[in-house]
Amino acid sequence: MVEHGHKVSNKGQIVVPAKYRKRLDINPQDRMNFRIRGHFLIVEKARETSKNINYLKSKKGKLGEEFLSADELEDIIRDLLYQQFYRGNNYVTDRVGRTEYKVLGAQAILDEVVNVFKEGSTHWLNGNYVDTLRMFAEDLDLDFPTLLEEFVKKMKNLEVMGPIVDKDGASIVYALAIGETLSEFRTRVGDIVTEQLIKEAEVVKTELENSGDPNLNLNQYTTDELEDIITQKLADRYSILMNLRVLKELAKVSLKSIGQRQYKKISQELFDSIFKIQPDSGEDSPKEFKMPSIPSFDDF
Repeated sequence: MVEHGHKVSNKGQIVVPAKYRKRLDINPQDRMNFRIRGHFLIVEKARETSKNINYLKSKKGKLGEEFLSADELEDIIRDLLYQQFYRGNNYVTDRVGRTEYKVLGAQAILDEVVNVFKEGSTHWLNGNYVDTLRMFAEDLDLDFPTLLEEFVKKMKNLEVMGPIVDKDGASIVYALAIGETLSEFRTRVGDIVTEQLIKEAEVVKTELENSGDPNLNLNQYTTDELEDIITQKLADRYSILMNLRVLKELAKVSLKSIGQRQYKKISQELFDSIFKIQPDSGEDSPKEFKMPSIPSFDDF
């Protein structure tokens, strides 16, 4: 939801409209976080993380990770990643599968994103659930406290199931972590798509007004009304645009992941050539020298 025209005071202050304060439960004396995402200033309610972190740490070894293998985790990741989005063979669909577009390279992008989730999930198999969510948030450019809080809320709702004692229960909990991550990711992308479409709609409307055509419907739509038309009344067409943008954002995740792995590989080879002892042909081979781990190339 987008609002335009709010003035910033001489002290750099701005009033958050009441409907947004109510929706986000923003109250007097609450603390807010600010961050930049592209051309957007993101304002978010600061969240308490220590309690949620301690809650998940207290669950270590109790979420059934011993019942799951890496292959089973991959199956869950793919099922949720493709849901209402991708039907295979490079075809991106709308949410109900009626409209589809072939995007060359889509499968390669999604395969790499699956690898990103699998890498983060190695912590899950060791009972380090917080580290898993933190990696997911970093890789997909999400707010970690928000992701953590939403996951913990749903986890507490699952406690009525009792202890996790089999593969089915373990799969449900892990799927919850993946599903919540993808939900937060799609919310982020949806905000970008809606903002862009509203801007484009306002430009088109201005051009049509200047055309003087008497047969055009040029009602004075408010920003909220435009958003409702785009996301609700034209939901099918909106959803294909949304999913194409999801793929674009996932491509950024994929590229970053590939860049990190290539950097690690090349830097490993470089340091091998510097530090490893090269045996002469007539001498015994030296003991294997284990290189220290190379840090990620985070700015790729």
